[in-house]
Amino acid sequence: MNKHRTLKAVGFFVVLAVVVAFLALPNSEAAKGKPIRWKAAILPVVDGNLSGQTADFIGGENGVDITNGTRLCADGINSYSFLQMRVYDPSSLNFYMDKTSFITSNYDHAPDAPAPCGFNTVDCSWPNCVAEFLNGRDQPTPEYGWVCVRFTTYRCDNYNLMTMKVSDPPVPVHMSIEFWSHAFDCPKNSPWASNPLHNLIMNAHGYTKINTSLPDIYIQKISDKDLVNKDVWTASVNTIFDNSDLNKYGESYKDFVPTSSEWAYSDNILGQFATCSGKGKNTVMKYWYPWAKAPLKFQINFTIL
Repeated sequence: MNKHRTLKAVGFFVVLAVVVAFLALPNSEAAKGKPIRWKAAILPVVDGNLSGQTADFIGGENGVDITNGTRLCADGINSYSFLQMRVYDPSSLNFYMDKTSFITSNYDHAPDAPAPCGFNTVDCSWPNCVAEFLNGRDQPTPEYGWVCVRFTTYRCDNYNLMTMKVSDPPVPVHMSIEFWSHAFDCPKNSPWASNPLHNLIMNAHGYTKINTSLPDIYIQKISDKDLVNKDVWTASVNTIFDNSDLNKYGESYKDFVPTSSEWAYSDNILGQFATCSGKGKNTVMKYWYPWAKAPLKFQINFTIL
């Protein structure tokens, strides 16, 4: 993707993010025309995988978008709550994953599957290519429009993170980190039409293991607004993508086999790998979903300014 196309794409996503951010506001805030302004800080933790090039990420500045909100579920009655940070250009995040830390992985070695695993700047086998892509590169890289770190309450449980109190116990949440290249299509005259695309998604659902007191992924409110303090929530992640519990829907996050419809509910580091072939109406897209598991650990403070 050349510089002009990259800046054009980033500009579009920034405008879209502003609109989404306003729509995502709690009704009372949106009605007042008073958007919530957020600050996020990635905290130093021992053996952490994620760090930032800046002490604070301010929503609406330097290609950073931080939003919260609630969404209705498909039944039109129940809802879920989310809190997320999306980082565009310029590159601002640093990841590190040891190649030897991967616990298990799977790659579809179908006869027609390309040997590389899809990253344009990496040419090695899965899952080493995940570490090669993440390590030593500021994220998002030029070929990836944005990185989104998102925390969501469990499906349709009607819990609202914004009503949380300091006295409330930690709430296990679903975490996703998305490195997004572009949508799954083969547009005409696109430079991607003859090249593979690869989106990288990290999904994990917080739960409390035996002999532990805290979920491996959770959000806790650590400060309420008063004359001195501000409202602050801490999101904590310390997972190896091994949630073996069945949720209330009878789904096992560990045992889900990722497909185009199921990947969002599986605990893994997932590659969404696709290639285009043919032209025009005869264009065909093929998909592969390699996945891997490895330790991931970090903390982020979200503060209302």
